[in-house]
Amino acid sequence: MSTASTTGEREVGRAREGCASARCASRATPPGLESPACYRIGAVTVCLHCEEARFREPFHRLYQRRFVTGPAPSAVHIRVDRVFRARPLGRCFRVCVDGEERFLLRKPQAVLPHVEWAINAAVAATLPRYHQLHAGVVARDGFALVLPAQPQCGKSTLTARLISRGWSYLSDEFALIAPDTLCLDPYPKALCIKEGSFEIVDAFCPAAGALPSYEKSWKGRVRLIDPQALRPHRTPWAVPVGMIVFPRYVARPAPALHPLSRARALFQLLGVCFTFGRYRAATLDVLGGVVERAACFQLESGEIDATCDVLEAAWQAHVPASGRPDAADLTCPKEPVRPGVEAA
Repeated sequence: MSTASTTGEREVGRAREGCASARCASRATPPGLESPACYRIGAVTVCLHCEEARFREPFHRLYQRRFVTGPAPSAVHIRVDRVFRARPLGRCFRVCVDGEERFLLRKPQAVLPHVEWAINAAVAATLPRYHQLHAGVVARDGFALVLPAQPQCGKSTLTARLISRGWSYLSDEFALIAPDTLCLDPYPKALCIKEGSFEIVDAFCPAAGALPSYEKSWKGRVRLIDPQALRPHRTPWAVPVGMIVFPRYVARPAPALHPLSRARALFQLLGVCFTFGRYRAATLDVLGGVVERAACFQLESGEIDATCDVLEAAWQAHVPASGRPDAADLTCPKEPVRPGVEAA
């Protein structure tokens, strides 16, 4: 083959590649599927930097209703990269929070739940505006039901069922208490349901059965569920606490709800408080004010619907009509402020 012929073929090849690149560039990337993409998840704004569509697209499906245009100066920045590390890891995925490495993962199935985990860690570390409890939070009639618990107590499953029964969702991870009002602001992240609860959730939300499962460290297989898939509803803001219930799963069909003294409730809240070490006396004052205004109970969970029946009966008996507009009708702040930036 002559040199001229070879050169001509190369030029044709370059021209074809140029046309293909131009066609790709002309296709606008759908909003939220570009990188970075920003999401306002209640009181928290997240900016995801990720070049791989296999992670970016499922994250967008979970939070597409929360998508916002333009970067926010107070956002939590999450970056996902593929990197190479010496043995035993080799090629792996790195999850960074605000430029700091948080996780190194070998399996792609572990990336999305660890992105969620990284966001949670940033919330716990950099939101000093709030006093924070590890709790599920739902609302009804202008008041919040707080479900503080250690891991493996079934709070996420119980939270999911309450949403499907008509409650509004604030969070399955944090109760964010504003110290000036003692009200709760939302962090409506995707619900993380562990494998042991898959069948329970599938029974009242059949669509959950079609969702992919992921690997989350020692928690094993998990599913991430958009709370709006359980029941379309509005996210409430600035909700006062009406009832505090400490759930504990017990393998029994009949649930039991026991009244709890306010002193005991305060002691147990301190055990699930992320910010006690930061504020000490101020936290005691805030949590003392919260329990003073709330009905407090210990719950031994049983069959999920029977447990919800018991909770709703107690709610009707102990939480009065608010006499105020429903919290879902309150206007949320126009500009979410990451208090870590606010305090700087």
